[in-house]
Amino acid sequence: LLLLVGGSFLEQWQIRKNFTELEQSLLNLYQRIEAEEAVASEAELIYKSWEESKRKMHTYLPHSEIRDISFWLAEVKSYVSSGNFEDAQAKTATLIVAVRDIPKRFFPSFSNIF
Repeated sequence: LLLLVGGSFLEQWQIRKNFTELEQSLLNLYQRIEAEEAVASEAELIYKSWEESKRKMHTYLPHSEIRDISFWLAEVKSYVSSGNFEDAQAKTATLIVAVRDIPKRFFPSFSNIF
């Protein structure tokens, strides 16, 4: 039982850490997109960072959740690269909501267990 609780704590810590970092990066990018100052290298850096951290996430999260974030990040990267700030802003807003929501869905709670 202690091993199960310890493993659950480690899982939640890893998920929250990765998603908090991603959320902060996306919030910063969103502000730069809003000001139409974002450049492709900023979006590329976030994308590469996600690609590295998602390897660990496959252990804890469904592959579909991870795939969706990867696809949306690729879209943001493409929009920023082409100077399409309107669509980049909309997709980044979607990502921010998803990144805030996903860890909550996998946090052990009464509603998630029953």
